[in-house]
Amino acid sequence: ASGTAVAGSTVLISAEGVGVVGQGVAGSSGRWIVPLSASLPTGSLSFTATAKDLAGNESAPSAAYVINTTLATPRISAVNQD
Repeated sequence: ASGTAVAGSTVLISAEGVGVVGQGVAGSSGRWIVPLSASLPTGSLSFTATAKDLAGNESAPSAAYVINTTLATPRISAVNQD
């Protein structure tokens, strides 16, 4: 996940029903990139971000962003033997 916040803010990424799945700090330009936990459950997950500045002020959650973490199962349609 990525976005912008006040420089030095702690950014938390949360998934509905899971809780915090990533945390990072906004750089001097305010830009942040937060890797998400590798152990997310499968299915359609709604993610939001919040930021807390150095004074302790916390933002309202961002608009939700929905991601489907289910991987499609590969299907073998034919096997050719050469």
